[in-house]
Amino acid sequence: MSDAENIELTTMTFTASQLSKVPEPHREFFFSCCMATNEVNAALRLYMMAMESFSIAQKEGSYTILQVAYSSMTIAERNVAAKLYEVFHLLKEYARKTKKDRVTAFQKVRTDAIDLINDWKEQPVLERIKWYRDRASHHYGFGDVKGLGELTRSIGADGDERTFIAVMHRYVGSSLYPMVDQLLIDKLVDDGRDPVEQNELDHQEVKELAKSFMVFHYNLFRVVWKFSGAEAVDTATSSVDKRLILKAGRSPLPVIFEDKDGPSPSKTAL
Repeated sequence: MSDAENIELTTMTFTASQLSKVPEPHREFFFSCCMATNEVNAALRLYMMAMESFSIAQKEGSYTILQVAYSSMTIAERNVAAKLYEVFHLLKEYARKTKKDRVTAFQKVRTDAIDLINDWKEQPVLERIKWYRDRASHHYGFGDVKGLGELTRSIGADGDERTFIAVMHRYVGSSLYPMVDQLLIDKLVDDGRDPVEQNELDHQEVKELAKSFMVFHYNLFRVVWKFSGAEAVDTATSSVDKRLILKAGRSPLPVIFEDKDGPSPSKTAL
């Protein structure tokens, strides 16, 4: 493979018998954390790619493309933030369920989980990602007085001179409605702060939350590996197509979806 990089990867294998040695609820928590880590990792990659797309759009000079790229970036931000709030809830549930647990090997895991919970409680972004999760990502909060309805009811109030845009394409897969992100600015941007500056600040805080959880999970993995008695380790170098490797600053997320086989509305639809 000519356009490829050699990447060293280590595969660590558990047998079912070995994993069965890990008592509940620690085994369930371990698998839940594996799932959460995978999802946060994937969501972070999409967020980084969307940020790169926005950076490119800022240099293009097109207001329309800039709005589409901004919308894609905030969607990716809401997605990773909502997943991190699910992690916060997962950690709290584990701490609660293991309050009387006496498995020595997992005592530090519980202590570390509580420390992470307390640290996250101190982060200003936590309330914002809770709002994302409850009302603008995992749930849409229709009819919720503290959800989008709180914002839509303010439209057209005295002095409201805002405009809201939709961007239409011949393929519906590329039509986007930045109007909702324009609406969310009032809720998710601190008073007086530029929306882009707010996004950059949130990105750093969200990235730190994700990093702290991934470190926690890595340490949990080590405990489970040792406790289970697993030993099968295989390190090998794989040839990986460069298109599959995320390069910071060089891997934008596309904002236009050209799919000739996708659904297309009638030309007279509007």
